[in-house]
Amino acid sequence: MTASPIAKALVDSAPWLLDHAPYVPFMEKRTAHPPGLVPIDPAELTVELPDFGAQVAHRDRLVAERAAIVLGLEPAAREAALELLDALVAHQVSKGARLAPEGEHLVRRDGVAVPLDRDDPMRAIARLGAEDWCILMPGGPGGEYVLRAGALCFPARWILAEKMGKPLTAIHDPVPDYGDDLARRVNRIFDAIRVDRPMYRVNWLVYDTPEPHLPRGVAEKKHYLPDPSKDLFLRTERQTLHRLPGTGAVIFGIKTSLTPLACLSADEAMALADGLEGFDAATVSYRGGAPYLSRVASVLREIAGQGRGEAASLPSN
Repeated sequence: MTASPIAKALVDSAPWLLDHAPYVPFMEKRTAHPPGLVPIDPAELTVELPDFGAQVAHRDRLVAERAAIVLGLEPAAREAALELLDALVAHQVSKGARLAPEGEHLVRRDGVAVPLDRDDPMRAIARLGAEDWCILMPGGPGGEYVLRAGALCFPARWILAEKMGKPLTAIHDPVPDYGDDLARRVNRIFDAIRVDRPMYRVNWLVYDTPEPHLPRGVAEKKHYLPDPSKDLFLRTERQTLHRLPGTGAVIFGIKTSLTPLACLSADEAMALADGLEGFDAATVSYRGGAPYLSRVASVLREIAGQGRGEAASLPSN
């Protein structure tokens, strides 16, 4: 599909925007609904998309200027953080990064040298690549895993500090489809994660901003309403789960990507519109409210119609 001039202008407006959606989980039945996990090769724990250079540069700025917002480490997770740092350095080297001769820096594939400060492991972890990383450890109520550390430069409307020290159910408390049944299933999944068998899923949202760094507290999020008149963007999160062999901590990785809705193909736009219209009332409220999602669905069906050479069919409001 050839991007329209409007779509191209949107992509040009922010250096980390992609002109196509790298993941479209709503197109497949097995990945359209949570948890939607599938196994991956350990070599695919991270990905390098065309947005890599722009995203790591943005992450560098956030770590330098907003460390208190994007980094967190409880003392109980220090050993796991160091193990994750070592694992990610080895992984990045296997994919083309290189260690500086003294071993105190990793030279990323964009040529930037990242200090490997073992006194501040989450800072280094945040800068090694385009992924965010959260460290979860067992020991919560009912055996739940608890968030003990994070390098979260690109939060999707949440704040790391508000979630630190909380078990999975409390972390997901505002999420309407994260009920008791799904919580039990997710905890069983966490218990079953093997060192040599990481898994991944893709989450998706439609936002009115191309900015990946969206820290919003619980109170602020309750009163936030997206602007349906703005340009719209598909935000996907490639989420990985793997277990560290030494500490046994479970690592949650998040690779965020943003694409203007105008860049979707006709089939992708139609599938996404159908997915939006299948939400229950609680999910509609959580994802921006009925007026906003109605506007999103209208835009998507217009894109689908244009992509198929048909007249746009806009639903009546």
